Amino acid sequence: MKPGIVNACEGLAFVKASKGGLGVTMARGHGFVIRKLDQDRFGNSRWSAPVYFYVSQMGIGLSAGYETSESIIALMSFSSVMHFVAGHSVMGTDLGLMSTEGAMSGVPAGTFGRNSHMDVQADNTSASFCYSLSQGLLANVSITGTGTHPDKVLNDKLYGEGTLLADVLQGKTDTWHEMHTLYRQIADTGRKALM
Repeated sequence: MKPGIVNACEGLAFVKASKGGLGVTMARGHGFVIRKLDQDRFGNSRWSAPVYFYVSQMGIGLSAGYETSESIIALMSFSSVMHFVAGHSVMGTDLGLMSTEGAMSGVPAGTFGRNSHMDVQADNTSASFCYSLSQGLLANVSITGTGTHPDKVLNDKLYGEGTLLADVLQGKTDTWHEMHTLYRQIADTGRKALM
């Protein structure tokens, strides 16, 4: 991921998904999203605790194969981050060997090896940059529908039943020690843009 994107983004979503099919494609995955709370002039950022979500997708068209992907999606607007709290569904298109559905859907783009792509929403107000590592091969030309929804059971277990997930992403809930390694790696990436 380019360091400048880390500094410019509002949030980051981390997704692991599996996708496959023959004619009809199905994808399932899960992940978490964090929001940047503030950033100093040296590239040091403070991040929210994670909100966990799951994704599902179904497509109809010409497809064959199977792939698994691990992706990071740089969310460039506040509303993009909050989509993961509310849950939403989108329609998209998969073409050739590379998925081109909106990165906002939560299902990563992927081919073999490394891949990156940009998605601009229909209203052209927010771009999302998706970076994926994929294994397998999926040839796909299909129309897809994707749903992204918060993982209520896991979020309730972590933050307590009734906790508003929007408050978690606003920084009103403390994160935990195990996340600090990830936050340090993100900060190191962001500082490279300022050198």
